[in-house]
Amino acid sequence: MPEGALLVGFHPGARWPTRRWKAERFTELASRFLHERDRGVAVVTAGPAEETLARDIVSRLPPGRAIAAVGWPIPRLIGLQSLCAAFVSGDSGPLHTAVATGTPTLGLMSRNTPAMFFPYPEREGHVAYYARVECSPCHRDLCDDLRCLKRLTVEGAWERLARMLDRGKGVR
Repeated sequence: MPEGALLVGFHPGARWPTRRWKAERFTELASRFLHERDRGVAVVTAGPAEETLARDIVSRLPPGRAIAAVGWPIPRLIGLQSLCAAFVSGDSGPLHTAVATGTPTLGLMSRNTPAMFFPYPEREGHVAYYARVECSPCHRDLCDDLRCLKRLTVEGAWERLARMLDRGKGVR
């Protein structure tokens, strides 16, 4: 890791498709972060079954400015999260462990209201990105529509992430 690197974690995986933002959008968001922050390094985390997903995202980012942390034991992942200026994830376990470390966390919330699954205070640096849709809240793990995720744009996620970085230790 380069000295003075500004780490932002990105966790694209989730057990259920209704909680998984598209990999292309994670790639675009990480790319925007790297473009906007000179010292930025994107850390893409993933469980063992999501290795291909993480490595594919890293391969599309500038060489030397992105790493994949795949299949790490939970205590090691939590240690890594604690070093990040921010962490971005859908509604999955790493979302909640990032919050527990005190790392400002951007929760990409899909099918359920943030008050239920992301009850973390914005005053502590945590931000939920949620686009209420006609069919939410719902309790589906599978869905052919996924408009709840499609309405979460890269631009909207970047606006929130940039504000989080500007408030904290992530200023250029």
